[in-house]
Amino acid sequence: MSSFDLLHFDTSDKNCTYNGFYGNPYDVNFKLSNTYKKLRKINLAGLEMPIVFTNIRNENTSNKIRLTVGSVDYNISLNNKNYTSIASLLTDLNTEFSKIGTTTTRPTMSLGDRISGNNCVRITIPSINTITLYDSLLVNTVLGFPRGVNFSGSPTTNILGSFPYNLNYDNFIALYVDIPSTCTSSGNRLISYKIPLNAVSGMVFYLGQNNTFEQSIILTDQNFVLNNFRIQVLDRFGYPIIQALDYTFSLSLFYY
Repeated sequence: MSSFDLLHFDTSDKNCTYNGFYGNPYDVNFKLSNTYKKLRKINLAGLEMPIVFTNIRNENTSNKIRLTVGSVDYNISLNNKNYTSIASLLTDLNTEFSKIGTTTTRPTMSLGDRISGNNCVRITIPSINTITLYDSLLVNTVLGFPRGVNFSGSPTTNILGSFPYNLNYDNFIALYVDIPSTCTSSGNRLISYKIPLNAVSGMVFYLGQNNTFEQSIILTDQNFVLNNFRIQVLDRFGYPIIQALDYTFSLSLFYY
């Protein structure tokens, strides 16, 4: 039976340093007090993380929408904010639209009437014109308009999203440990450990081996020596998250 060590980490410790432009606990380096060799796999044994990031945020374009009505360009960026109501989000978008263009082209957003219920977003303009809608996470994932369809065909007075709106799209976050391993995912995303996000902004997320499936990274280099490592927290799309507080986690190191 392989021996193992259980290591505990805290991003507020002095052996932790921030990386990158944003300088926050979601991108850090840890320097270890010991050197670890002949590692076979590393398990995520526990995680305690305050969740403070908002569902509408700049880093992943969930705050951005761009559309043109005829030749008038509406390019909107909302402030970072946690929305729990689609009505509140649509009100803020309509407020921003009202600051641009004229009453003859200015779009408004409301809930539509798909068969599945009153849960699709409709964009309406005052008079017949062409509408071009550009992809973003806000447009496609949150508001429910399909990717790659810019609606720039025949003139119309409204377009309706194809899918229900979704404010709770952050269904997991990814922990990426930058060491040689077999961790992988579709689309070459940086995922070592997948963290199901069952806590909302303002709560502390707790994860332990007894309340999730085992998550391991298998080391590909038997000669690898572990004395420091970088760990990043990314959203499900691979974007960085800059709204962050210090958090703690534990790793189980297994040997040959």
